[in-house]
Amino acid sequence: MTRSALTVAIVGAILALAPATAQRSLPADAERISENVYRIGKVIVDLKGRTVTCPAKINMQRGLVEYLAVATRGKLHESVLEVDARPLHIQLGLIMLGLEPQGGLRYQGDTKLPKGPPVDVWVSWEKAGTEVRLPAEQLLWDLNKKRPMEAKPWVFSGSMVTIAGFAADSEKSLIATYRDPVALINNRLPTGSDDTVYVANHRLLPREGTEVKLIIHAPDKT
Repeated sequence: MTRSALTVAIVGAILALAPATAQRSLPADAERISENVYRIGKVIVDLKGRTVTCPAKINMQRGLVEYLAVATRGKLHESVLEVDARPLHIQLGLIMLGLEPQGGLRYQGDTKLPKGPPVDVWVSWEKAGTEVRLPAEQLLWDLNKKRPMEAKPWVFSGSMVTIAGFAADSEKSLIATYRDPVALINNRLPTGSDDTVYVANHRLLPREGTEVKLIIHAPDKT
């Protein structure tokens, strides 16, 4: 199935969740919890705030990474975060915000840039009763430049449907620093084609196992 066909296939589910059609029956794993807020499985979609939020935990404090985030049973040996949510639900949430994934990647580490709308990614957790909220880039350390990852590198390129089903549901890949056509969100910086650039930033990351929130924000269209 092509990427455009995937978008069409998901539209039916989006229509059931849109505010203008709130009286329609929702999918079994989705519910409207307030005027502009919906829950799809474990994913919270805030249409007014333009955010998709899901539960996660710190998976790595140190070590080389190819992902900021993967879902449970994904490539945990190379991801900073382990996200407790279904990848398809996250992609659906982002489409509900009016974002359209455009793909653009052929293979992992592709030198071509991923295509799609820009998104901001944040990670928050509680420390001594106070919320700590940081741009996700701050949690990734660039070995070459000896500083955190450059700001605002992310695009919603989207995953695809294969004969086996929704690819990200199978591989659990969510947010890739080393470009991955299966991941929902990809790194658009030149570093995206190099798997030796980033390590987990132990200078800022809380201990492994700390519960956090992954927040994906769609900037207003200009």
